[in-house]
Amino acid sequence: MSFTNFNVPYSIDERFSKRVAYFSMEFAVHQPLKIYSGGLGFLSGSHMRSAYELRQNLIGIGILWKYGYYDQARNQDQTLQVQWNEKIYNFLEDTGIKFQIQIHDHPVWVKAWYLNPETFKSAPMFLLSTDLPENDYVSQTITHRLYDANVATKVAQFILLGVGGAKLIDELNYRPDLYHLNEAHAISSAFYLYNKFGSVEEVKKRLVFTTHTPEEAGNEKHDIFLCEKMSYFCGMPLDKVRAITGMEGDQFNHSLAALRFAKLANGVSQLHGEVSRKMWGKYKGICEIKAITNAQNWRYWADKQLYHFMNENNDAGFDDRKKYLKRRAFDLVADQTGKLFNPDVFTIVWARRFAGYKRAELIAAFVNASTLVIVAFILIYGAIGRFIAPKPIESGLVIWLALLGIIVNGMSVIFLKKDAEHNINMKSAYLHLLTDMMASVAVLVGGLLMKFYGWFWVDSVMTIAIAVYLIVVG
Repeated sequence: MSFTNFNVPYSIDERFSKRVAYFSMEFAVHQPLKIYSGGLGFLSGSHMRSAYELRQNLIGIGILWKYGYYDQARNQDQTLQVQWNEKIYNFLEDTGIKFQIQIHDHPVWVKAWYLNPETFKSAPMFLLSTDLPENDYVSQTITHRLYDANVATKVAQFILLGVGGAKLIDELNYRPDLYHLNEAHAISSAFYLYNKFGSVEEVKKRLVFTTHTPEEAGNEKHDIFLCEKMSYFCGMPLDKVRAITGMEGDQFNHSLAALRFAKLANGVSQLHGEVSRKMWGKYKGICEIKAITNAQNWRYWADKQLYHFMNENNDAGFDDRKKYLKRRAFDLVADQTGKLFNPDVFTIVWARRFAGYKRAELIAAFVNASTLVIVAFILIYGAIGRFIAPKPIESGLVIWLALLGIIVNGMSVIFLKKDAEHNINMKSAYLHLLTDMMASVAVLVGGLLMKFYGWFWVDSVMTIAIAVYLIVVG
């Protein structure tokens, strides 16, 4: 197959005749091609499959990771063991294309591999590699590990995807109408395109951007002087980089640059679109941010029997099939861990790895808050009963227990206060103890009123007040 003057090797639906080059750091097209980490790759992989099914004029540009993200194994004590195993891909085709790009003012050889659309029923994909004998070892490692922990290596990976991908497109003579960046990892391509077309306006005509991260702090930023040193800006002087990107300070914000170079951007859900517009709206010169809700390719991912039963309104068949799939998943868990789970119990699963961004703390916080509300209503119920039928209370014991509660809970509140500002579960524990301390104060006041005035109804009033506070604050 010739890769000169490349065209998508299937008939194009005239509705989707616009030429698109789609850049992504990872693609989860099929499990044998292990160049993905998580959700970003599953979205881009589904895009490749759907583009093939819709006969879109689109190609994918990615990186051939020698060791993938990592492989999960277990140590003898069952703790996680991270393995870096070389991947073999006999189904990829050698394009014969090699070219050089500048990384750290040093020429680095890049080779392009090709995934034929018929292999996994995806759009044609080109994967870049620097793991070549022509390169020194450091340059070879650029394509070893997806999202390498070394900062300089990661910047080099961004350069490879952006600049290397844009240069590959020129080698193919593909001439895309649009360069679509799935996240901002490839925004270095904008500087290559600026040098090619001569102005920001010409770049804007051709660039669109999908943003995924709902928190500004989660968007990639790197030292702008490191980026310049690494040849990220394709030889452009730093003063000019600042002028055309609007960057101030020492940090280069990749997502902000993408929003300023693109003519259009999208969030990945309606809510994310709203969050992104609010988050980036304070910056000048950004493009419009629309919302396109994420989805996965139905033909590849959906369980067809579930849909069959659903379309037939066969609830029994639907439930039976769902339970079967759940049992099969639990059998795999039991085989790997020796732990048995009941398919009839609602189970929350963190797939692949447990990470902070998966927001487990929100679930724990919900459980804590629910517990607080239940406790509050139990207190109210008991208080109403005691108010209707008051009974004498041993006020002396109440006073001493209240004093002890104030001391213990007060010390705990002081200890937790700092961490409560940054973690919602610590905040929940802090509120628990703060409420207990306030309750102890209320009990002390109530004990004194009962001891000296015999006002036993104060106990019920104080309890209800504490319970209401628990519901409102907790």
